[in-house]
Amino acid sequence: MPFRFLAGSLLAFAGGSAPNGGARLRARTPLETVGPARARPNVSGFPRSACLRGMYIAYLVITLVAVLANGYAAFLNFVGAESVKLAADRVGVSHRWMVPFGVLLAAGAGGLLVGLAVPVLGAAAAAGLVVYFICALGAHVRARDHGVGGAVTFLVLAAAALGATLAYHDHQWG
Repeated sequence: MPFRFLAGSLLAFAGGSAPNGGARLRARTPLETVGPARARPNVSGFPRSACLRGMYIAYLVITLVAVLANGYAAFLNFVGAESVKLAADRVGVSHRWMVPFGVLLAAGAGGLLVGLAVPVLGAAAAAGLVVYFICALGAHVRARDHGVGGAVTFLVLAAAALGATLAYHDHQWG
């Protein structure tokens, strides 16, 4: 049945005879489905291109903010900033771990940036950052440290980057 629909649509579009008696296919309304593989109605009332443009802008802004924030955090780890040393002392983590944690943050930021061109890598980098900051939050809770604001903020930012990546690229992967 899907092949018959596709063949009829192509014939009707090309001006040939369609299996439905030669009648042209009518234009679909925004609330109708796009086809058998994509049964998603356009319930916003806006054209699909306008919705995707808005999603792209949100995806781009969230991703770039996450890249800048994690890149800055990686830089602070690499230079051994006092704020990072104090947080490590409160949680009970050796200062020797600052560079490896900086590498993880830099890899996450770089992966998010590369993910603008290769979406699967961006999603993997965002998921890795979510796991990283869940572990960081767990370390703060384990140490009974009440200064979890930074870890929570970065976790929310990484989760937003992951959600934006998956939401925007869903039309390609779905």
